[in-house]
Amino acid sequence: MRDSSGFSVIELLIVAAILAILLGVGFVRFDPSRWELSQAEQVLSQEISRARFEAIKSNRMVELQFDLTGEGAYSLCVDENSDQVCEAAEVISTTTFGSGDFPRTRIAGTDLPNNRIRFDLRGIPTESLFGTSIDLETESGSATSKLVLSATGRVEIQ
Repeated sequence: MRDSSGFSVIELLIVAAILAILLGVGFVRFDPSRWELSQAEQVLSQEISRARFEAIKSNRMVELQFDLTGEGAYSLCVDENSDQVCEAAEVISTTTFGSGDFPRTRIAGTDLPNNRIRFDLRGIPTESLFGTSIDLETESGSATSKLVLSATGRVEIQ
């Protein structure tokens, strides 16, 4: 009589093969740069909303200025002295791509007027933003993302 407790070698080999296939598919799908691109989309979208609300809250002009040199960066600034110029002392925060939180992501380009988004004290864009966009991509160029702005400065991620 055969003892039926435990597994046979064939059963163990089948389970190991199935696990190897599942792990192989998982590693192909896991791409840290794509995950980072998704995070960058969300953060940038939230920063644009933050600029709008900061303009309303502070009753000042607020600007999000994009720098496309290197991997790209953007700065958020509140015009404290109401001279409609974003000076270094008025910068609240700066986010740089290609390092820090987003080492594998870059700003590929933008068609914003003067590479900036300005909100007046009511949170309304000072220039027409309808259909303008900010393009992000992974360092390898394997994945891209587009943030499209509405006339009111709201963002849709494509």
